[in-house]
Amino acid sequence: MPPRIPRIVILDNDQTTGDYIVLFYWLDWLKKSDLQKYVTLKSLIQPFSRICEDAHIFRPGLRPMIRRILEMRDEGALDYVVVYTNQSEPEPLMVGRDGDAITIPRLLEAFYNHLTDGETLIDLTLVRPHEYDYIPTFVPKQFSRVFSELGLPRRSWNARHTKFFDDAPEKFILDNDVLGAGRAHIRVEPYFACIDTSILLELCLETLKIADQNGAKKGELTLAIRNIHDLLLKYRQEEMQSCRPSGRGLGRYLDFLDLDY
Repeated sequence: MPPRIPRIVILDNDQTTGDYIVLFYWLDWLKKSDLQKYVTLKSLIQPFSRICEDAHIFRPGLRPMIRRILEMRDEGALDYVVVYTNQSEPEPLMVGRDGDAITIPRLLEAFYNHLTDGETLIDLTLVRPHEYDYIPTFVPKQFSRVFSELGLPRRSWNARHTKFFDDAPEKFILDNDVLGAGRAHIRVEPYFACIDTSILLELCLETLKIADQNGAKKGELTLAIRNIHDLLLKYRQEEMQSCRPSGRGLGRYLDFLDLDY
């Protein structure tokens, strides 16, 4: 009997499901503050998910797409949901008294799961290989890595029932290492939201609020507040000067979720 072909949806992060550059600036600010021990991953999920949705850091249509993916899973039409990103995790920020590790991919995975109202969405998150952490180049993504890290037997490595949503051009998605991968890549129009500095400020203020509630000292809060000015100035100069919003919502890609072809 031939092996059962797995049914997989793969999602990229940056410029596919949202425009997340503002989160990297926020995380850099948090790393330079003394607030890490007063913040936990759990404490950030609800307020930051709300901000990401309201400010369109998440791409419009992300929630309906997630809802459709969950329906497919409930109907038995989907086996795995994977995030495959070129974001890296070179130095996770250890936060909270229990030492939660925060990176942008881990944060986004938690946000996606929050949008499901309690159901776990993501089965696996794949990030940039560590040997490329500090090398400024786009690392091609491999279908074989998805199947391997899901622990699937090699004889079932067939992408006939896989859809890989990514804004990257075809040459950066290696489709020759798994049978059937040539039709699995769905090129998504790149999404740029050009998030205003007021949203970055809101993320920082929400973090200060959480830290204050968890016992941060006045001096620690004051130092973090002082650093916000330089943070906003840097963000405005580096990201806002030439940014142009682009990319329509994810609703136009819902029909591509049909895995039975």
